[in-house]
Amino acid sequence: MAAAEALPADTLYDLACVYALCAAAARADENQAGAYADRAVELLRRAVATGFNDARRLKKDPNLGAIRARDGFQKLLGELEKKQD
Repeated sequence: MAAAEALPADTLYDLACVYALCAAAARADENQAGAYADRAVELLRRAVATGFNDARRLKKDPNLGAIRARDGFQKLLGELEKKQD
């Protein structure tokens, strides 16, 4: 998905939600779920780099529940919160 770099922040966020939902649906296959979750975090990171800045939404959006405990997600959330201080 190299073209994802040219997408707006909201679209990248929505794609991250889709991948996070896929991670939840694939939880029986640890490798596949992990791949989906990694992609979701990567897309969120791109969304933030493109202007997404709603840390509250990251914390509350139920679509991101499957990735919220991941280190990459927590690191990104912390970085975003620091920017907002």
